[in-house]
Amino acid sequence: MPPSSNSHPAPRFLRAGIGPLLLAVAFIALTLWSWRKWPDLLVDFGRELYLPWQLIQGKVLYRDIALNYGCFPQYLNAFFFKLFGVSFTTLIYCNLAILAGITSLIYLTLVRACDRLTAAAAGLILLLVFAFPQYSAIGSMNFVAPYSHAATHGVALAVAMLAALALNRASPGRRATAGAGLCFGCVFLTKPEIFLAALLAALAWAGALLIQNRPLAPGSFKPHVRFLLWALLPVLGFLIYFAAKMPLHSALQAVSGAWAFALNPELSRNFYYQFVMGLDQPRTNLFLMAKIFSGMALFFLLATALDLAATKLQANRGIVSSFLALALTAGFWLKPELIPWLEVPAPSPSPPSWLAWSSAGNGSGIARTRPRPTLTWLW
Repeated sequence: MPPSSNSHPAPRFLRAGIGPLLLAVAFIALTLWSWRKWPDLLVDFGRELYLPWQLIQGKVLYRDIALNYGCFPQYLNAFFFKLFGVSFTTLIYCNLAILAGITSLIYLTLVRACDRLTAAAAGLILLLVFAFPQYSAIGSMNFVAPYSHAATHGVALAVAMLAALALNRASPGRRATAGAGLCFGCVFLTKPEIFLAALLAALAWAGALLIQNRPLAPGSFKPHVRFLLWALLPVLGFLIYFAAKMPLHSALQAVSGAWAFALNPELSRNFYYQFVMGLDQPRTNLFLMAKIFSGMALFFLLATALDLAATKLQANRGIVSSFLALALTAGFWLKPELIPWLEVPAPSPSPPSWLAWSSAGNGSGIARTRPRPTLTWLW
């Protein structure tokens, strides 16, 4: 009897489930390990509890309460407080749900853009390196009790926008474009630096769409117009809300939120902001960024060369590159002072360990799908 096409469903199912299972285990373990140790009692996070509480008491942001970030996160947290009650516990569970959503979207999108191992590695790096740890004496530098929800909500909205744009590339439709535009508009209401990153991704999507639709037809710009119209909705909605509470010029300034502060020349000359942005010693910091970036680029080139050499020698690339990743991990563990770990994110959000495991995924055989470069460019 000839074997059926479903004679080996279990191994394929298990391979597809390993990545999500690892992410779920890491998420639960890190949550339990760090439970209620996330915030700083004195610095920043008290504001993140106080502001939404005041908003549901009838206060208006920027009129009754000063803030140098965008308005969307505080009103979203006020909605959570109204729905589930005013407490730190409310923000804990809501932020954990948002973090789970970010992790899931990153995994699902990178599975399509790259492969399952790369997607799982990216999700683990997010959880292990960025979401829960504390690297300084000041807390709140995490996704569960952040120093500013404008940062975490902005990242979540930007990731959702990228996922929607990726979905639009796979199966063009109005809903995906509208959802991406809506997220993009909400990102504008969080933090300027996150919006600028989202803007570059949106421009990359717009350009790729035009190239894909060549020669241009009369309806080629419909997705772009739809994206922009939906992006304007949250901005106009908050403008109407603020205009009902304050003069129009104040409402416009309120909608601009963080942008008004970011473009304020007085703040740009403030020593604290110059220090945190590295502008107090620009030459030294630029040299440090160049040095770390060069080391990362050199490592990436060596890992790629080893992967190509293994291919030419007909060796198992998965074994070779996994051995390389384990050897490097062991080396970093034994000699952590070789790399200034706290400075690694300066030139790029991708530390060498991410590059190691990404190179391991190049030929591991866990996934045989062809990478989609357009989706990778968006990320």
